[in-house]
Amino acid sequence: MKKHEFIEFEKRYEKFQKNNLPTPFFDDERQTFEYVYYSNHIFNKNSQKYPEVNPVLTDALADIAYTGLYYSFNCKEILNTDDGEEITIEHNHAHSFDEVVRFLYDFPESFSISKEDEKFYSEQELRYLRRVQKYLLFIGLKDIDDTKKIPVSRYRNKNQEKYANLRIYRFNNFYIEQVLKKKKDFMIFGWFPTHDKAALIEKQALVSDMEDNIRLLIKFTNEEIKLYKEIKDVYQNKEFKDDEKVIIAHFKILKEF
Repeated sequence: MKKHEFIEFEKRYEKFQKNNLPTPFFDDERQTFEYVYYSNHIFNKNSQKYPEVNPVLTDALADIAYTGLYYSFNCKEILNTDDGEEITIEHNHAHSFDEVVRFLYDFPESFSISKEDEKFYSEQELRYLRRVQKYLLFIGLKDIDDTKKIPVSRYRNKNQEKYANLRIYRFNNFYIEQVLKKKKDFMIFGWFPTHDKAALIEKQALVSDMEDNIRLLIKFTNEEIKLYKEIKDVYQNKEFKDDEKVIIAHFKILKEF
């Protein structure tokens, strides 16, 4: 940072000089949201305090509590140095979950988490990463070759144009096989008083298996409303009570993947 840039930087945050905890700040001029506080960093040789600015509260609190997060993963990131040397990094780590998602987004083909590294993630985070990765691969997204030269065409995905805004429903393998054999052609939803039949009929959706692999493109054709006890000989779900209304949404297969 050049001297005049640092002076401007300090002037922007001087009203926070007495704040020693991360303070929410929205800068109208730059249209940015940040957390700001003043601190005499442990590595500073003098007692002068400087503004600490962070766009992420998790990181800001990590700094003042001297702690942090650690996520380990694999991906084939290729870095080109200023000297023209090509370096491949296959095992990496991040200090926020959002950063992990960024690596997955940039390298969906080679991104993976080893069994040993799964301990750094919650089950919910692992499920999220798996679903996102499987969907990105489904629409044909590739690893970035050069992070410094990303073509705009990467963000104009033709497959995403086709499948944008489609709900993804998860079926187990047995149910999918039943659908493929034409023994099942419906989904069951809980009925609610404000249900709008037009919201579903003629709409398309994707169907994945329990591992989030996209298997089917379907289109809803018609629906019925019945009591659960009337259909439980062909569909069982412990969440429904016998006298509870359910929506039977019938569909047809448009495409298998």
